[in-house]
Amino acid sequence: MAAAGSAVTDFLGQLFRYVPIQKLRLSQRSTLILGVGAVYIAFKQKDVLELMLLSYAFMVSGLFVPMVMGVMLKQRSTWAAPLSMLAGGLTTVFLEVKEIPIYLDINANAMGIIVSLVVYGMVHQLSKKTNAYF
Repeated sequence: MAAAGSAVTDFLGQLFRYVPIQKLRLSQRSTLILGVGAVYIAFKQKDVLELMLLSYAFMVSGLFVPMVMGVMLKQRSTWAAPLSMLAGGLTTVFLEVKEIPIYLDINANAMGIIVSLVVYGMVHQLSKKTNAYF
């Protein structure tokens, strides 16, 4: 529910203006979709420890790059951090859940951090070129 609320308020709320009933329906649908995804991931795990490790992996690969860039860069873009968080975290979770072998046995967290860095760089550069907080 917290993820759905954040998605509707922080992400979609910035792009679209909703009347309250639309926002309620969107929140309900988002909660259902994210809840089904969470249940799917929970059933794929063998025990609680694996599920906790997966959630920590999601946080590490999603938050590392935006936190470092937020401290290092003077000019920030509105969308670079959240998009890189999603890209890095979802990449790690996807690779872990599907158990996809990675070239040279690179850790899924490292791949998530790389994807997060690439997305952050692309969105940040695009927002600088267009002079928009994209």
